[in-house]
Amino acid sequence: LYYSGGKFKEAENQFQMALRDRPDYPDAHTGLGYVYHFRAFMEIQSDKAKEAIDLHEKAVGHFLKALELDPKKVEPYIGLSMVNYDEYQYFTPHKDEYRIRALGYLDKAKVAAPNNPNVHANLAFHEAKLMLAESRENGARPATSLLRTVVECEGVDPMTRVQAYHMLGGCLYMVGDKEGAIESYRKYLELFPGAQDADDVNDMIADIQTQLP
Repeated sequence: LYYSGGKFKEAENQFQMALRDRPDYPDAHTGLGYVYHFRAFMEIQSDKAKEAIDLHEKAVGHFLKALELDPKKVEPYIGLSMVNYDEYQYFTPHKDEYRIRALGYLDKAKVAAPNNPNVHANLAFHEAKLMLAESRENGARPATSLLRTVVECEGVDPMTRVQAYHMLGGCLYMVGDKEGAIESYRKYLELFPGAQDADDVNDMIADIQTQLP
């Protein structure tokens, strides 16, 4: 509940309490991994690279521990994929091994749970991120289609949906759908009220509104 609502400190405390009672609980390790990953995402928004990298290392440790305890779990593979994509996109844009590693973890997730909608939504999300990283101008339109499948997927994890709405807002603006961009940015703020970039997003919304006929 805390995690899906963006209350990461409360979620972290709950998962740590669970691990004190049961250190071999894979779901708690997975939950902590996601908490640290999305705390890192917030640090990235604040241009705090070192803090984000440190949190990524914590996230990876908990995801790997979860898999050690239960190799059939799919969520840790998705988490590891997300961390590696962020490393590729934000910190090591010229090191393709992070992208390859991210895809490899998603492939393992597909094997572990071939019918899991979260896996397929994350594949679409990461493909969209890659398109935009390689060429924002040429990637915006195909990325828009992929991101729509992510936000419409009922099984996608809450924070992937949040990030997808943010990216979708930018893509829609680039392809000329300004009203759609405003709607997506507003949905991002609705789902992620604690966003570090909330003021910037509100400024973008206000700026786009001045461009409407």
